Amino acid sequence: MALIVEDGTGLATAESYLSVVDADALIASLVADSTDWDALAEADQEDVLRRSTAWLDETFGQRYSGARRTREQALLFPRVGAIENGWAVPEAEIPSQVQRALAVVAAVVASNPTVSITPTANSSGAVLIAEEEDKVGELSTRTKYAGSGKLDSGSTISELGAAGAAMRRVRDILRPILVPGNVAVRG
Repeated sequence: MALIVEDGTGLATAESYLSVVDADALIASLVADSTDWDALAEADQEDVLRRSTAWLDETFGQRYSGARRTREQALLFPRVGAIENGWAVPEAEIPSQVQRALAVVAAVVASNPTVSITPTANSSGAVLIAEEEDKVGELSTRTKYAGSGKLDSGSTISELGAAGAAMRRVRDILRPILVPGNVAVRG
C-alpha cells in the first residue's frame, strides 16, 4: 500500500510527514551514514516512515504547541496556534523541525532493524516527560521519561549509544515547537 503523506490539509488517512523521496534527501543531509536507510526497499522505507511518524507523535505530541487543525486528521500536524520560536506557524504547514526529526528517527530505525521503537503511554495514551534539564554553561541536557523511552527489545534509548544520541538530537530539533515544561495538557 502506498504511503499517504500529510499535505497540510489534515488528511484523515495520512501516515507520514515525509515521502520516501523527501526522507531520502533529509537523511542524506542530516545523518552521517545513511547506508542502512539506502539499503531498504521502498516498501520497507515506507513502513519505517509510518512507524517513525507514530513514535514521534506519540512521544512528543503532548508537548507540540497549538491544537490539531481538524478532529478527523490522522496525525498531529497541521495545527492551529502552533508557535515556533515565538512566531506563528501557518496552519497548513508541517514545521521543518517535525520533518527533520522524522528523518533522524527513520534513520535510527533503519540502522537498528531488530529494535522497534514504541513509547510506553499512560492510561490516557499520553507519553509523559518526568524530568527535563537544560544547562547553558558547559552545554548539558537530560530528559527522563515517565515509563517511556523503552524499545521493544527491552533496551532503553540511552543504552543504544549512537541511536540514543540521535534520539536526544530529535528532541533538540523539536525544541522550538514544543511547549516548555514537562507536559502540556489540552482539554
